[in-house]
Amino acid sequence: DGGFSLRDVATGKLRRFIRPLGPAGHVEAVRNYAFSPRGRYLLVQGASWPKEDPLKARYWHVLWDVENAREIRRFDGDRWSFAFHPDGSRLAASDGSSDSVEFLPLP
Repeated sequence: DGGFSLRDVATGKLRRFIRPLGPAGHVEAVRNYAFSPRGRYLLVQGASWPKEDPLKARYWHVLWDVENAREIRRFDGDRWSFAFHPDGSRLAASDGSSDSVEFLPLP
């Protein structure tokens, strides 16, 4: 159904449902996802492909507040590799084609 069901580990009860949407307003392809170290945030990476050039993927990232199932921020662009800092204060992102890493602050 195009989303993430977050369940209580002990009971299996559904706690939250998060549906990340791409630029076109729907889920096109979820490629990666990661939770922050304390589980406060969920970062979802997706991709869409233009009909006129299906070999040129456009990547997008959506940062979610897990507890409130609320989208906090979007990161568009060619970043396709990411990791949360161990203290959860920022996100490291790279385009994968250079030796540089960009650090993005989290709320």
